[in-house]
Amino acid sequence: MPEKTQQKIAEIQNQIITTEEKITECIKLEYNTGIRKLVRQLEMDLKYLSVLANGAPVNKDKDMEVMDFLRIHYNRLRDYPIPAKSG
Repeated sequence: MPEKTQQKIAEIQNQIITTEEKITECIKLEYNTGIRKLVRQLEMDLKYLSVLANGAPVNKDKDMEVMDFLRIHYNRLRDYPIPAKSG
């Protein structure tokens, strides 16, 4: 895998983890607008990582690592309590 692609995958993975931490804080503070916004961002980042990883010429071990990361974080996304919009 080209080094540039590996670096981009690592950046997105770090961004996903940071976004999840922010979602956890918003949940604690019951900041519903922030939760919804961050969940949308997380969805976009996970989709982007999926597209990037599927289109990149990766070795088998790296591919499994990225797919495991995606599976874990998609499951976390599914478990977040997403508040309904009010109004």
